[in-house]
Amino acid sequence: MRHLINLICTLCVLINLDAVALAADILAIRIGEHPEKTRIVLELSGSTAYQVAVNDGSKAVDIMLNGSKVQASKLQLPIHSGIIRKIERVRNQGGNAHIRLATMHPTSIITSFLLPAASPKPWRLVIDVRNVQQTPVARSVKTIPKPVIVIDPGHGGKDPGASGETKVFEKNIVLKASLELRDRLQATGKYKVLLTRTDDTFIPLEGRSRFAQKHNAALFISLHADAFPDKTASGMSVYTLSEKASDAEAAIIAADANATVAGVKLSKEDDEVTSILVDLIRRETMNQSARFATLLVQELSKHAKLKQKSHRSAGFIVLKSPDVPSVLIEMGYLSNPKEEWLLKQKSHRAQIISGIHDAVERYFLEKN
Repeated sequence: MRHLINLICTLCVLINLDAVALAADILAIRIGEHPEKTRIVLELSGSTAYQVAVNDGSKAVDIMLNGSKVQASKLQLPIHSGIIRKIERVRNQGGNAHIRLATMHPTSIITSFLLPAASPKPWRLVIDVRNVQQTPVARSVKTIPKPVIVIDPGHGGKDPGASGETKVFEKNIVLKASLELRDRLQATGKYKVLLTRTDDTFIPLEGRSRFAQKHNAALFISLHADAFPDKTASGMSVYTLSEKASDAEAAIIAADANATVAGVKLSKEDDEVTSILVDLIRRETMNQSARFATLLVQELSKHAKLKQKSHRSAGFIVLKSPDVPSVLIEMGYLSNPKEEWLLKQKSHRAQIISGIHDAVERYFLEKN
């Protein structure tokens, strides 16, 4: 019984569709040219059943519309009609409309479908055809460039940076960590990672931030290891740029990092010049720097010891790029014997690198 009811319902639908189809007239024809196809659009007064076929040695497209009629005077091909050469035949026969479109080349049908009326557009029969002799146009794939991350191993060359009891130099520790971080980030396949130095070379502070700008960096990460008169000082910290240091210790560390270039002490920057430099930094860049620093603190805290106040700010010259979000990471204190030993261990540096990697991943996930 269920099958009988379904059959009756199906027949009712078909009868209704056929009734609708009887009211369909062909109102107009439009042709659209595309690189890989020609689109034929017949405007109809209603829905209708139809058949589309290629005949005459594949150089004609035959369109049959059931329960329809057409007036030849309403069908005018536009000047540019793709591979359609002319309307070869228009005929009303047995309550059906037949149109033959002659083509310039052997043709195949890609697809055909009906579009319902959508004011002010009427019902439309859409037929896509193509020249079978034409080589398909290769679609260009838009490649999205990978974000550039610049890692800056602090100091180098004539400037050894801080040192510990065993005379290990900061420049060597941070270079090892930077190379390891580069390899970890590149392994994701998501980023293009560049280093300001890959060997024991001295680079001026301003040259480091200019390097990031030159390469349109999306992030600048400067790695350092600290030293402090109090040998019990310990823990990591993350710095972002600020004209005014967040605390006395941050001011001392920034002054120490900024003051020495190849062993020569520089004079204190003029306050007015400093103010101009800070004013040049876009608010958005500073906001992004602060956001990345927050993510770093969250992720690094899972892998290593951080200072109680771990996100700090100071006037590091190396962070003064106006359009590149920049942070400086102090990986620990070489002046602390325990942390000096830890920083020499690859396994400990791997923990720090994991935290930085996870923060980078979160940062770009949020941005995208």
